[in-house]
Amino acid sequence: MSDPGMGPTDDLSGTVIACAIVSLVVSGIVLGLRFYSRGVITRVLGREDWCILIAWILAIGYTVAVIFGRGPATLCRVQSTDSQLECKAAIGRHVWQLEEDSMPKYLKASYVNVIFYQLSLAFSKISILFLYIRVLTYDYARRAAYVVLAIVIIYNTLGFISTMTLCRPLRAFWDDTVEGKCHPVSFMWAAIGLHIATDFLIFLIPMPVISRMTLPLAQKLGLLLVFALGFLVCVISILRAVWIKALVDSQDLTYDYTAINNWTSIEVNLPILIPCLIVIKPLINKFWPSTFLSHRRTRENRVYNLGEIPLSVGSKPSRSNRQSDKGEDGEYQTLPSAKSSILTEHRGLEETRRQHTLMAPSGIQTLVRVTGRHELQCTDTTILTDLEIPFRLGPLDHLVFRSVPIQVVFVYERPTCGYDAELIPVHRLKQALCRLLDYYPHLTGRLNFDPDTNAPEITALGTGAELLEGQCSQRLDDIAARSASGRILVTNLPDHGDGLLAPFDPSPEGVCRDPILHVQHTRFACGRVSLGVRLHHIVCDAQGFFNLVNDLAEIYQGLGTTPQPILTQPPNIRSYLRQQLSSDEQQAALQYKPSIYMTEDDPRLKELAASASLADTVPDAGFKIDGRVLRFTGRDLAALKEQGTDSSGNGWVSSTEALSAFLCQRVYQARLQFLTSRKMQAEEAAPQQLNPGFFISIDMRPPHRLNMPPQYFPNCIYAPYTNSLHPTLSDCPLWKAASSAHHMIRSVDPETMEKTIRWVAAQPDKGRIRIGFVFGKGSFTVSQWNKMNMYKGNAFDVMDSGAGILPSLVSPPFTQISLVDGLGMLLATEEQVGPGSRDGPSVDVNLSMIQPLWEILDKDVDFRKYYC
Repeated sequence: MSDPGMGPTDDLSGTVIACAIVSLVVSGIVLGLRFYSRGVITRVLGREDWCILIAWILAIGYTVAVIFGRGPATLCRVQSTDSQLECKAAIGRHVWQLEEDSMPKYLKASYVNVIFYQLSLAFSKISILFLYIRVLTYDYARRAAYVVLAIVIIYNTLGFISTMTLCRPLRAFWDDTVEGKCHPVSFMWAAIGLHIATDFLIFLIPMPVISRMTLPLAQKLGLLLVFALGFLVCVISILRAVWIKALVDSQDLTYDYTAINNWTSIEVNLPILIPCLIVIKPLINKFWPSTFLSHRRTRENRVYNLGEIPLSVGSKPSRSNRQSDKGEDGEYQTLPSAKSSILTEHRGLEETRRQHTLMAPSGIQTLVRVTGRHELQCTDTTILTDLEIPFRLGPLDHLVFRSVPIQVVFVYERPTCGYDAELIPVHRLKQALCRLLDYYPHLTGRLNFDPDTNAPEITALGTGAELLEGQCSQRLDDIAARSASGRILVTNLPDHGDGLLAPFDPSPEGVCRDPILHVQHTRFACGRVSLGVRLHHIVCDAQGFFNLVNDLAEIYQGLGTTPQPILTQPPNIRSYLRQQLSSDEQQAALQYKPSIYMTEDDPRLKELAASASLADTVPDAGFKIDGRVLRFTGRDLAALKEQGTDSSGNGWVSSTEALSAFLCQRVYQARLQFLTSRKMQAEEAAPQQLNPGFFISIDMRPPHRLNMPPQYFPNCIYAPYTNSLHPTLSDCPLWKAASSAHHMIRSVDPETMEKTIRWVAAQPDKGRIRIGFVFGKGSFTVSQWNKMNMYKGNAFDVMDSGAGILPSLVSPPFTQISLVDGLGMLLATEEQVGPGSRDGPSVDVNLSMIQPLWEILDKDVDFRKYYC
């Protein structure tokens, strides 16, 4: 209470107006940054953003009421010198300094303020709870948020009704000359109690989640600061209640309530500011990228001479132990030289990968923590009795190198509207995977290699597949903000995407010991989800892989209506020519001499012996292999196709052929330029050090090839190649290189494919099969996935409208197996299922090569425009 003896010069009105305006401006600035971050950078404005905007607009009403609404309650006194009437604002001044009719005006303004105060805080709380529901990954936390949200909506609705009917008639609140009946003061204390209780509940809901997070120091300090401000809101609510209680009988309201008014202005704006600080991280990363960057594991790669190739196969040191490769007899062997070429495209990649073993430093912090492990079995175990043991694989499966998997990361984002449930809950995914194994029961077994024929087979049926459950401390919108395009790129995911996959042991022991099918479900800090799916390449190719994921998505959706969904198109899991050939068939098949495969005693290998004497592609110094993502729009592809077509009108090429030839030529030119910069003459560098080879794989399922069933699951690829795409690849026009690629691919006919497969099936020892392609030495390898259902058919959850939630990104990660010098993977993009250019969908290329070549191409403006 103020002392009535204090003079009329006491004036705190300036502090009230200043506090109200400053609080509103600060919260408004941060709110603007929030909308720029989420509306412009990440383009993911959601309901919590609109609610917080409404809260700020209501805060404007509150501030206007503070500044002007209380203006009518004026202090008026007569100046002693000229008898002029001087009037000033009443707030912050003593009651006895006011005119007689000022108090009703003050109370009327206070009533308006209460309305804006209640509504602004209500929408702030609703916004924060919507944010919790979107980003919290634990079900109990989201359920708690829903419960508190219901409480907030109910009590604020009742509170608003109570305020609007505060007195009957309402005028009785500010005019004591009007007789009326008002709500008892207990209504006010109940509202204050619920307000304080929900403040604490909102503060406490995320605490168990945050306590389990492992964050870098900068992020941890930032989060502590934000929640310290949140706790301050709780403290202000309590202090405000204590002050109101102490001043309930005050006779000097306009002066004694000054401090309460100041803290109330802060209380209204602080819940607007706090959640905005949480979601503007993409903006900070855009302009100050080093502020919140987590430590990510880096890769250091070495290129080895043939004489110093290490025995170990690079595996992730932080996720699995490095293992050594053994020969077929179990003894350690040195890797073969170029003359003992390997079996298929990926077998060739493994050869090159061994020559470029990745040396990742140990002890680097991981961003993904595995929190659960689930064994997967068929829902109907009697299905296993229908399979022969061992489960035989076919000749096209025999050609795949044993330590090469197919692994893909699928990233799913929550829609901004039309879907409030948890994305891909683990329990439902597990149920879908077990049902999937009813259609793919052989994937519950383990790989084995026949000691007599070296042919892979599947034994130990029923051992099970595996599902891992993980948590990632990063947010997807932060990851998207790192790229210039604002898109999620695999290079920005944890460990370049490798961290979202289960650990992989490529040693012969690991391949035979570990599950054939691995799935890792990772939930990001924002609540969005990635699925890292891995299959051994021995059991299927990329088309079979995506067919399996399509089947998984169909089963997952079907679980919404039945516990045992039925696939509309069941897979064909038995390999072509899996049964042993008869003696006559074997004799006839061995008479054929395939153009791409040969046995190790074939005279044609003598020609490749000369290739082995080629000097290394690069000097002896070690170079890191980098992987980047390039995007070629429909217009880019059309332009490349035009450049790749003979202007005379003779012949044609596809856009894929033109793109492949373009990449092969540009990488070859960069490699030649690099060698030239090492003080070597270009004319002698090309023939003596570079081999302009070109290797690509094609799907043999279509009717004009082997006419396999569309749901054929096992391997069904043919790998045409040439060790010289064009004699003058370094300076020939693109159409010549593209024409060579076209003729190489199109010259393969069904009869050639059939005879080649039978020749492989007839070989008594699969380990003696070689391929005549010289990997490395400047060659280029293409793996084309862009025509496959990478996005289409891979929706798991469904929105309220019935539309499926399709993945935002589907990409193979850059791993120690896929980081190969001179490998380009052509991938479909999100335009496969969404609105694309009228010129056709774009194609992403995951391109890997040694760092010096990137440095050369970085200076090429025409090439750099494709960078993501």
